[in-house]
Amino acid sequence: MTKTLKIITLLLASFVLFSCSNKANAQNNTTENANITTADYKENSADAINIAANDNNSKSKILVAYFSWGGNSKTAAEYAKEITGGDIFEIVPAQPYPRQPMETTEQAREELDNNYLPEIKNKINNLSSYDAIILCYPNWWGTMPQIVKRFLQDNDFSGKTIAPICTHEGSRMGRSLTDIKAVCPNSTITEGLAIRGANIGREKNTVRDWIEKIGINK
Repeated sequence: MTKTLKIITLLLASFVLFSCSNKANAQNNTTENANITTADYKENSADAINIAANDNNSKSKILVAYFSWGGNSKTAAEYAKEITGGDIFEIVPAQPYPRQPMETTEQAREELDNNYLPEIKNKINNLSSYDAIILCYPNWWGTMPQIVKRFLQDNDFSGKTIAPICTHEGSRMGRSLTDIKAVCPNSTITEGLAIRGANIGREKNTVRDWIEKIGINK
């Protein structure tokens, strides 16, 4: 790949990241969930954001786990939590990603090319109590972010159902379903749901219909 073509590719990928955040903010600006900043990661300690997921008295059999850079996947995860009544867990990087789209795009590309798996700040204490995991993430370079892959590798999902929701700006699920199956060969992977980030503010019913279709909330 020539240097010029590489720069053009990075600019296009950065535009996707930037539009995922800004378009969702414009259409969903009544909620504080539209933007996750570095400060949000610092303010929301592992204990604070994962009380439900780590509560051994929880009766829910569904866990909604998500990683979100611009806020769209977080919104999708909160839809799923509200619809299912499940617990929610945020995958928090030990080192937050840059807030500049170009920098994040370059870092995501390097992580993917080198199969680098970033450290995760928090952990799930009672994963064994859940039967199904709704996994929400953005499409980065045609698949799930490497930190989501790290989350899947660090935990044992054998015998569990994983239902993926991928937010995107045109690339839909990419190859993420195939990659999830490769990491979790002993899990049941359902049909995925691809949601365009620009439309996230009006996709709650889409998430509800998909959950009913795959039947994990019965």
